[in-house]
Order: sequence, then structure tokens, then C-alpha cells
Amino acid sequence: MGDGGARWGVYAPGHLDTAPVDVDEVVRRALADGDTGALTDLDVDQAAAQRVSGRAALQVMASAAALNGAGVGSELLYADAPFGVTYFVAVWSCASF
Repeated sequence: MGDGGARWGVYAPGHLDTAPVDVDEVVRRALADGDTGALTDLDVDQAAAQRVSGRAALQVMASAAALNGAGVGSELLYADAPFGVTYFVAVWSCASF
């Protein structure tokens, strides 16, 4: 579990941000597609600017899944930003050795 960006509205903790790179969209696609590389490659500075506090947790999860080497089954159940903060719910399944 890791929070996404906190800059999606005037009442969001980080206020509205229209950054050129939408880190939340990168995370959403990566979680939906089981793309471990996209998560491990998240830019630290871009994530910090958009207040993506779950970046490190997502990168650790993706690295652990990639170590398995068997690919990831993925299903994105929820991705939305109520109250200006993005929350993701996804299920990843990895084949065991």
C-alpha cells in the first residue's frame, strides 16, 4: 500500500498541481499492467513534487516482485483522488519458485 499524489485540487494537502509528468498516471498504469520497471524507475524528485508519499513502498514492492522473475498478474481495483489525494487498490499475484 502506498499513497499517490496529494495535489489534485484546491483543497488537497499540496494544493492543485499541473506538473508536466503525472506520476499518479504512471503508477496507475504500472499497477494495472504489472509493470515492475515503471514503478522502480519512478523519479524521486517528480514524486516528491507531487507529494507521492508511497513512492518508496511501491518501489520496494516492485523490486521484490521483479526478483521473483516470473512476471506479475495484476488487477487494478480502484484509482481515484477523493479529497485531492490519490489512492490505489491493486492486486498483484506472483508465481512462486
